[in-house]
Amino acid sequence: MSRKKFSIILTVSFIMILSVSLYAQVPKLINYQGMLTDAAGNPINGSRIIQFGIYNSASGGTALWTETQTVTVNNGLFNVLLGANTPIAVSVFDGGDKYLAVKVGTDAEMTPRKRLVSVGHAFRAYDTDKVDGKDASAFMQKVDGVPPDATGNVDLVAGSNVTLTPDVAKNQITISAIPGGEGDNLGNHTATQNIKLNRHWLSGDGQDEGVFVANDGNVGIGTTSPITRLDLSGTLNLHSQNDAAVIYFPSSGTLPNLYVRSGTPGNFRERLFVDGPNGNVGIGTTNPQAMLHVNGDAVKPGGGPWGTPSDVRLKKNVKTLEGALDKILQLRGVTFEWKEPEKQGNLTGFQIGMIAQEVEQVFPQWVDTGSDGYKILTIRGFSALAVEAMKELKAENSQLRAENKEIRAENQALQQSNETLKFRMVALEKTAAQLTASMQKLEALLATEINNNAQKNNRLVYLKDK
Repeated sequence: MSRKKFSIILTVSFIMILSVSLYAQVPKLINYQGMLTDAAGNPINGSRIIQFGIYNSASGGTALWTETQTVTVNNGLFNVLLGANTPIAVSVFDGGDKYLAVKVGTDAEMTPRKRLVSVGHAFRAYDTDKVDGKDASAFMQKVDGVPPDATGNVDLVAGSNVTLTPDVAKNQITISAIPGGEGDNLGNHTATQNIKLNRHWLSGDGQDEGVFVANDGNVGIGTTSPITRLDLSGTLNLHSQNDAAVIYFPSSGTLPNLYVRSGTPGNFRERLFVDGPNGNVGIGTTNPQAMLHVNGDAVKPGGGPWGTPSDVRLKKNVKTLEGALDKILQLRGVTFEWKEPEKQGNLTGFQIGMIAQEVEQVFPQWVDTGSDGYKILTIRGFSALAVEAMKELKAENSQLRAENKEIRAENQALQQSNETLKFRMVALEKTAAQLTASMQKLEALLATEINNNAQKNNRLVYLKDK
């Protein structure tokens, strides 16, 4: 292990400032310079890890402060700012003797420790918390610009509805407002510091009402236990300057409703309604029959269906639909008119749809009964039904195509057979015609022969007679 020697150039300035704002401007750093050499006295170069510590004693004891820095050594010299990594608390320097310990790398602590001393003018720092040897608290210059009297006092005078309660034992004066009074008129006042309500109310008449600020900064209106940044206990009524738009949250009931209205006072229209007890939301209605009830049209930008969870990992008892086409064919589409269009989004004239009671006979899962007793039709899974119905139509169509193909083949064979028969018939007809012509010739020849024979017979008879 190499032995290291060091020399110290140390400058320390301690100035105790009573004012916190001024104290915050004093850097809590100590400039420290030293030299490192090896056992032969040769200056060291490069980077070294050095641990620094401040103790009450020249040896042993517990460190009041420590920090470790990676120090660059150039020709044996290094320069660091103590407190750069770990701030040095002001309490470390309490006026007693202090010693600086230095430890390089894995080497043992260098000995002896170096006593920390002040520069000449730093002696004056000892008296910075004194005025002529007395505590600064014994003197008062001004309070908010008001100088003290000959005895060094500035009197506090209670205003209207304000009491001052001095406590000599605790060296404090409590300023309290008298409940029920109008309080002081602050007028136009620009605050230069925070106003601490100390878990009290900011009210119009000094009573326990109005705005309450808890210690954690949460603000309560009508409550002393706000659990959020703004916690309102009671009725909420937010409205525009001309009352044309209103958000109304009544305080009655354990689960009150929420209203969003527009219009004019006395002629409001409910735009959005939240049913407190069941959580149903109504748009254009204050009697929502489902989690979302829209009395009128709704637009989905971009079109397309609404998304629904469909992951197979969420489902069980999965089976293919059967008889989908037959079920669809049992439904009846109708045209109709609403008896009370104003309750149905002002839909007037003929509408197209189905009858819930009829649909319920085929698809009971599509029909619910609202709290008002009326049937509600919600078509669920129609796309799956249509897909399977299309498959059934496709299967039937494919079967009909196959059967039609067979019939066409049979027809083609019959046509070919008919052509053969037709050809043969033509040949037979031609042969028959030829036979007919031959028969006619034979008949003509026979007739001629008969005629000739008759003439011969006549001659023979004539000869006999003679």
